[in-house]
Amino acid sequence: MIFISKLNQSSTRFFNGARNGIIKSVIEKIKSDFIIYVTVHTKRELKIVKKKYEKYKNIKCFKLDFLNDEDIIKVDKIHIDILINNAATMESGSLIEIPFKNIRKNFEVNFFSTIKLTRRVIIKNPKVKIITISLAGKYPMPFSGIYSASKAAITKAFKALNAELKLGKSKNSHNRTRTIRNRIQRIWV
Repeated sequence: MIFISKLNQSSTRFFNGARNGIIKSVIEKIKSDFIIYVTVHTKRELKIVKKKYEKYKNIKCFKLDFLNDEDIIKVDKIHIDILINNAATMESGSLIEIPFKNIRKNFEVNFFSTIKLTRRVIIKNPKVKIITISLAGKYPMPFSGIYSASKAAITKAFKALNAELKLGKSKNSHNRTRTIRNRIQRIWV
């Protein structure tokens, strides 16, 4: 996960799941322009990202395990203006062969924990902008059906949230959510 702030503004960006993929390239593109909070899942990954960004005082790195409530509480100490949800775990294999406990864990991280974190952020800052990244939710591949299903679920949930907020049915009606499927770099270019 990543949180970001423009250096000369008061906004903060928070990226979760920032170890690799499209988020890594976004961070590279904007690393000098914003205050960025980067989160990764494990201590080993944390060591790697800290080393990578050690010369950037505007980039803060920490471990955020979605299934660990002590880690989730860390987010309460940060004012977040833009939340970029990218954290996920991938359970690959045939739908009929994957142990059900692994399916549950995949949904716990990719769906339930993402919602739990996002709710915390919205409650603290009703004007937060939320970006959730998911290509797999739209384009499932063989042997990644469980992962794709969890990403499709989070995409649909956030589309519903966006509609609720537009209708003013939520106390956080100033919030705007967006699902970005590709070219996230356009946001900061």
